[in-house]
Amino acid sequence: MKILGINALNHDAAMTLIEDGKILWAGHAERYSGIKNDPNLNLEMFMDMWDYGVPKKVVWFERPYVKKSRQLYAGQYSEVFTKKNLPLNHLTEILSVVEGSQPRIDQYVDHHLSHASSTYFTSPYDESAVVVIDAIGEWDTISIWYAKGNKLEKRWSQTYPNSLGLWYSAMTQRLGLKPQEDEYILMGMAAWGRESKELQDELRQLLKQNLHKGCMDWDSDFHPDEGTSEWKFDVAHNVQIVCEQEIQKIFAKLPDLVPETTNVCYSGGVALNCVANSLVV
Repeated sequence: MKILGINALNHDAAMTLIEDGKILWAGHAERYSGIKNDPNLNLEMFMDMWDYGVPKKVVWFERPYVKKSRQLYAGQYSEVFTKKNLPLNHLTEILSVVEGSQPRIDQYVDHHLSHASSTYFTSPYDESAVVVIDAIGEWDTISIWYAKGNKLEKRWSQTYPNSLGLWYSAMTQRLGLKPQEDEYILMGMAAWGRESKELQDELRQLLKQNLHKGCMDWDSDFHPDEGTSEWKFDVAHNVQIVCEQEIQKIFAKLPDLVPETTNVCYSGGVALNCVANSLVV
């Protein structure tokens, strides 16, 4: 059976067509539109995908109404009360020009289950621990799974507003960079900064706050003079240290939660921090 998996209306739209566990085709929206991190699908992607067959099942990467419940909690009322960001409406808008097409979504799955599946089912393992760390799914921001055969079981999670990913993105913005895109620049800047235990303590206090709207009002005695850019490298250095320590704490939970810890799969936006990854392999 051919299954089409779709990720869109997020920060980076993509689709994959699989059959019997094998990838037949995969497409990235920005490769077609030329728009970096394009959140929207486009007709050209579907035309290419159909060359490999018509899917019997269409699966969406998250649960939109569960996500709306979190957005309501967060006060994102414009997101809650609009239909423009509903998956089926998006597909209908794209495919309305194709005669005979019937846009549909047969199944919605949890955001973090999508992350966990993407890394486990493309791994060489038949049994594995799976760690997911990102900014936010519907509610989960960190999750740990036990995967065996074709099944994944969530063993632990941390939920919004506590989020290592949102914190790292908020610090990216505080340094004058673009959140959800320039985190790799912060990671690179860290190599040029100075370590400060005092600043790390301040940053850990920020971890306890809801930073969904950023922390542009945050200031520290560590960088009293913002007339130069040196303070940014120092902040980046200590942000990276705290991030690495938090990731190590998460991985330290594995032996108590899953029976298999030799094989580990890791995904989510925070998993793109390759410097931190070197500490947990």
